[in-house]
Amino acid sequence: MNCRKYLIAFILVLSLMSSVLTGCSNSADRTVTFEQLISQADKYNGQSVTLEAFYFGGFEISALSDAVGPSTSGVWRIVPTGTLIWVEGGISEEVYNKLYQQTDTPSAYPERIGKLKVTGKFETGGQYGHLDAYQYQIAITSAEILEWSPPPAGGTSIPTSTLQIKVTDQNDSPLDGAKVASEEQPDGQLKVTGLTGAGGIAIFSDIKSGDYLFYISRYDYLQSKIGVTITAGQISNVTVKLDREG
Repeated sequence: MNCRKYLIAFILVLSLMSSVLTGCSNSADRTVTFEQLISQADKYNGQSVTLEAFYFGGFEISALSDAVGPSTSGVWRIVPTGTLIWVEGGISEEVYNKLYQQTDTPSAYPERIGKLKVTGKFETGGQYGHLDAYQYQIAITSAEILEWSPPPAGGTSIPTSTLQIKVTDQNDSPLDGAKVASEEQPDGQLKVTGLTGAGGIAIFSDIKSGDYLFYISRYDYLQSKIGVTITAGQISNVTVKLDREG
């Protein structure tokens, strides 16, 4: 009888240890590249991840990007390029104050830029950040500054531009919350993704010039696709109409 009690107790202990180990495994940080995180966003949704990325903080923006480079318009300054991840709650003041600062900005507010190794909870599937303009979000729990030097003013840069895609229904009423995603893009350009905000507009700044193929979708509407050719240094405006399902 005693042996049976000990056996039951032993099994209970093993079960408890297995649950603890499984929980630790599920909560462990996962190290990924920026491109892996964006291309497999659903896989990492709700998980703690670690990655290297550029942080950009300024007027109404606190975000991570895979790269930064010289702006193609106005006064020379450094801007993030490609897809952005909204940084919920920003970063610590200690780290923020050590980043490169530029003060000659369109908003007249100073901007901070730097390369970081960050860990935080990643989310997708909603609308995040300023004006709900971001498809991805991360709440950073730790950040480490990595070595990086800003490019010199007047240096050679890859020609980039801005694209504005407006999504409407067949009655020309703007549709917010529509997903805009590139299926094809120029060599070296990350997949461009975003959601339309107020006015049914999605804006992609400082993307590479060249040919793109975009898919546009929204619940209760049929998916559409459109080819867009981006010219260096210009703002391209495109309007896409979606048909209702049924």
